Amino acid sequence: MLQVVFGVTSLIIITQGANVTQISDLEQAFRKSHIIPKQLTKSPNETLWIRYKSDLPIKTGQTYSTESIKGVPRVLWHCDRPPVYYTLVCIGLNEWQLYDKKPTSTPAPIPSPDLIKWLVVNIPQNDYREGAVIHPYKHPTPVLGYDKLLYLFLVYKQDKGINAYDYRFLENTNMKQFGPDKKQDFPHLRELEKFYQIYNIVAANFFWYRFTKDEISDFLDPYYSSY
Repeated sequence: MLQVVFGVTSLIIITQGANVTQISDLEQAFRKSHIIPKQLTKSPNETLWIRYKSDLPIKTGQTYSTESIKGVPRVLWHCDRPPVYYTLVCIGLNEWQLYDKKPTSTPAPIPSPDLIKWLVVNIPQNDYREGAVIHPYKHPTPVLGYDKLLYLFLVYKQDKGINAYDYRFLENTNMKQFGPDKKQDFPHLRELEKFYQIYNIVAANFFWYRFTKDEISDFLDPYYSSY
């Protein structure tokens, strides 16, 4: 096995007989976190640049807290010359969806983890501020039974324009009950891809958000009190 480094891009080249497989650092991180194969079948070549108000560089697969990721993040990716449009997606995934890890014991049913945390379509080149917002950015909120959440950011190159006023996908996924002991499985990224007809991922990144005990208590106490 030979590791070759080109600038900031590292490739692991695995040779098996006449076959040569190249695995990027990004793909390795996706496999380690089970994003591949749980949500994706392969990794894009480009790591999406993400910065929050703290201006702390978001490193793939790292764990962050509230102080590090306040506000709406800035994102950047390499784009083609116009006319070209992109879709920016952020989804939240818990450990059940990635590792089949069941939640800790709870006195109440598990509320739905909203799949979509951010959705912007028809982005000209890489200026996401000029795109059509279907779902505004949502800061991580606790999911009953888990103390952390994975935020996965993806940029898709569109083949055509998208109707930004069609909210059926959000209505059919967010605000429902999914997961362990439910008849429905958690919503899957491929359902979003199929609905919006977006399949060409050009950049991606992800991080874990770990909730403090106070965050979990403040968010879930009103929920517990109703049972």
